[in-house]
Amino acid sequence: MRRRTHRRGFTLVELMVSLVAGLIIAIAVVGLAKAATTTFHEQARISQVEASVRSAAERIRQDLTRISYMSTGNITLALANVPPPGFPRAPYGQRVGNDIGTNTGSRYASTIDLAGIRVRVGGSRAASALIPPAGSEGPNNLATNNQLNPDAIIITGNLTSDDNYFGTWMDAGTCGGVRIDLDPAFDASVRRLLDPSMPPLAAVQAAFMPIAGVNYLARIVDKVGCQHYAEVCNVTVAGTRAQIHFADAPTGNAIPANGAAAGGAGDCGGARGDNFTVSPVHRVRYYIGPNLDAALDPVDPDIDPAGNKFNLYREMLDANGAALPAPGVREIVAEYAYDLKFGLVVDDPAVPAPNNVRVFDMDTDPGGGPVDTWTQTPSTTIVGGPGPQRVRAVRFRVATRAALPDRRAPLQVLPVPGQPYITRYCTENASINDCTRFARSRTIVSEVTLMNQLGMTY
Repeated sequence: MRRRTHRRGFTLVELMVSLVAGLIIAIAVVGLAKAATTTFHEQARISQVEASVRSAAERIRQDLTRISYMSTGNITLALANVPPPGFPRAPYGQRVGNDIGTNTGSRYASTIDLAGIRVRVGGSRAASALIPPAGSEGPNNLATNNQLNPDAIIITGNLTSDDNYFGTWMDAGTCGGVRIDLDPAFDASVRRLLDPSMPPLAAVQAAFMPIAGVNYLARIVDKVGCQHYAEVCNVTVAGTRAQIHFADAPTGNAIPANGAAAGGAGDCGGARGDNFTVSPVHRVRYYIGPNLDAALDPVDPDIDPAGNKFNLYREMLDANGAALPAPGVREIVAEYAYDLKFGLVVDDPAVPAPNNVRVFDMDTDPGGGPVDTWTQTPSTTIVGGPGPQRVRAVRFRVATRAALPDRRAPLQVLPVPGQPYITRYCTENASINDCTRFARSRTIVSEVTLMNQLGMTY
């Protein structure tokens, strides 16, 4: 009997065609899944980079707004005595009192170069005597290969409080200098400082001495509005009062004797029993440096060596501008940061208005140029010349990268002249033209007006 055709099986050709078609579909599905997974992880990494750089930029902005906050822009030129004829005197409320017969407002070595801002161009490129832990080169010369010269910045101002504290000059303190007592019965800000919800001594230490046993600075304002800067060496609490102890100044008292009372022509200063206001003054430094925490090293050194990782650090300094050795003081603001640049908007006293506003953008100063000059140390400034107190706004650029490079491929993105913003960061020891391993990166550029320095016309 003849078999029915609908009961016959597949031929060998049909089976081979179906198997090949299934294999092609399987390969396509696997390839699509791999591409989707790769894209997902790349986007996850870049999302983390974007969050990191935004957080870092906001942290920098917050500290930049406190430049010279309850502090001085230039302790050398803000003297209460009259400057040379033809030059402006420091406005009332900004004058720094000087001892009779002296021409300096600094009575401590630590306050000779007190200023609101100091930019060190290229200060984060390599370790130096000024910033030993800095550096963004690493063993693979990454700063050079990516054509970068990251800066460092020192910011000075009241960084721990928003208040002036009313107090009275009492007996000598525990360090041989002046002691000022803060009484909550006479000042609401002192009452807030000594909030009973937390230990009073801890609150006073947090404002004036974040690290015990380390001298910090404070501003003292006398009854005529003159400022005096002194080292805080101890804080105590006696009963309901907070006591701020100042170090004995080797070149004069922390608060000079009233000029008129001492037979001089000045009127700055005071005497025991007089009332003053006191506010803390702190310094912080931002820089890029290699990762120092082994727990945060890259997981796979074959993909990204530990020496390739750099972080953006915020480091609190003591009264002398030295980094504090205490754990936790060097704070990581952003991991995998590789660039930090600053530009300035200044009010040039040598140029008549309206042409007195000058702009020095990022990357215009390779070192020793206008950014360094306008933020030079106060002891080197002269009346009518560039100085840190004349900076009216700060522009900054900060960049971070992904933790892992994306792929090995010649996908160079060369910096454009005048716009050195990198979207891909070379992570191997090769010139930018020969590099094949790149990590995605993100950059934020912003500008902060220095409200506390707008009136510094001296």
